[in-house]
Amino acid sequence: MITLSADKDGTNLHADHWMTSPAVYLDHWALGDLSEDDQMTVRFAGSLKARGGTLALSWANLTEFVIGTNVNSARKAENFINANLPHIFFLEPNPFAVIDRENKLFAGGPPEPPHADQQLLREFVVFWGSNQRSSSFTLTAHDLFQTVQDQGLARRKDELADTFICRITALRGELENDVSFRSELRRPARGSQVQTATRVILRELMRALLIDKGKKVTRNDAMDFFHTVVSVAYCDFVLLDKYWETLVNRVGSRLRQGGASAPMATVFSKKTNGIERCLQWLELGGSP
Repeated sequence: MITLSADKDGTNLHADHWMTSPAVYLDHWALGDLSEDDQMTVRFAGSLKARGGTLALSWANLTEFVIGTNVNSARKAENFINANLPHIFFLEPNPFAVIDRENKLFAGGPPEPPHADQQLLREFVVFWGSNQRSSSFTLTAHDLFQTVQDQGLARRKDELADTFICRITALRGELENDVSFRSELRRPARGSQVQTATRVILRELMRALLIDKGKKVTRNDAMDFFHTVVSVAYCDFVLLDKYWETLVNRVGSRLRQGGASAPMATVFSKKTNGIERCLQWLELGGSP
């Protein structure tokens, strides 16, 4: 949920955001499909707001949507985001950054949500302030995707994806030559309760990519990875590609195998009629 305000003279904008349950994260295909269907947009936004939930957005799905998307589709996506405002939370999709923040929090650091993307919130505030035309402070995502493109987030996304690919390639080399590393990867997480699922999901998804030597890891794989880890650790419902839905379900199985548990989202994919199933869960007001 986003709250925005300004000083009396209008010179300084103030913003805050927090995640409320049920929180939903949409992969690229889900954001696109929901945006293109006006009826589903109304159903999604209406049921999410009725339950006091949150749509989680990240620079990963914003920048991915900008690339190769025509103006009409971008406008529809902005309308979809508008329909859900102010029930929006900006999620940091980089699990390495989130885990570093979690470590600081557990060590007694400031009680700040490690999965929040404060930078994207600030950029949204600047964008919103530049488009504000009255004192009513009406939130809008109009032209948001153009702003994302102008700020070079797409370029940063490619740089991060390439870094991830290089890391996977290097770790595959280590796996080939390090017996103890191979043994460690085979062991599931252990313990009755994992404090947060972020590092467990990260470990298991990295494991899946490392042991599948026949799979060439691409930029798309890297972005799907960033779509998955933090959203599954912190949200209630996540819509992903079928491949990643399968991997997340395996994470849950390996956790149970090791006698461990951790809060994880329910994951839907397009091939399993994910949007309709997610909508039904939201409308029924229950939990999976």
